[in-house]
Amino acid sequence: MANERRLMALALGNLGFGIAAAMLAPTKVYGVYGAEGFLMVPSLASNFCQAVLLPLWVAYAGAPTWRRVAGLVAGTAYLEALAPAVVRREIPGIVAVAVAATTAVCYVGRALGIRIARREAGDEPPGARFGPLRFSIRGLMLVTAAVAVLCAGARALQESSAPIAGLPAAWALCIVAVGLAALWASLGDARPRARGPAVPALASLLGASLAYAFGAHARGWVYIISTMLLYATVLLGSLLVVRSCGYRLVRRAASPAGPPDGAGN
Repeated sequence: MANERRLMALALGNLGFGIAAAMLAPTKVYGVYGAEGFLMVPSLASNFCQAVLLPLWVAYAGAPTWRRVAGLVAGTAYLEALAPAVVRREIPGIVAVAVAATTAVCYVGRALGIRIARREAGDEPPGARFGPLRFSIRGLMLVTAAVAVLCAGARALQESSAPIAGLPAAWALCIVAVGLAALWASLGDARPRARGPAVPALASLLGASLAYAFGAHARGWVYIISTMLLYATVLLGSLLVVRSCGYRLVRRAASPAGPPDGAGN
């Protein structure tokens, strides 16, 4: 019961933070050069965080399918409405694309047997076993290759004549990448203290790649990297609350085979 209250408080906290940040986003900050629109950063970071948490709930919650689909549609509309007006105008559909991409990744994970499950004896259904999700050298090589592709894509977009067309997809790719890193750091078997610093580091790298790809001015670099850093921090903190409730990122293991016929005779 305490865990359910904690998760409900987390959901309400993210909701309240998102609404408050959206209300403050149009406020101009004067006195510091280049910081006039800086209050958009918390609003956008909150949107990105919820754009990851919402698909996680849709993919892994035990609610009926119709309720999860309704929640996904309503949640996406809510997040799009809360996005700063200038962002909706310059990068239309950014949050919806991020939600769609994250949802797709979550369901691919489900198809591969990856779950977010309580690591308590007695919570496992009969005949099912869960093992810790471990990352191999091959996995690290895939991550390295993905970052290389992102950098190459950033350079290609920077050199193209109309880079603005790829903005929502590029942002969504970076949002999903940071979301996966946050899941790995917060819900894996290793202590989050050891893995946690990798998440803001990746967020900074991807933010810089975005700023470079689309030829952002000096303020744009600050806004983009700050948004990615705050998004990573809020998401990591939210997932650590989920971890404190006993949830871990696990892979469904194959059921052990029974003894062969006639064994022991």
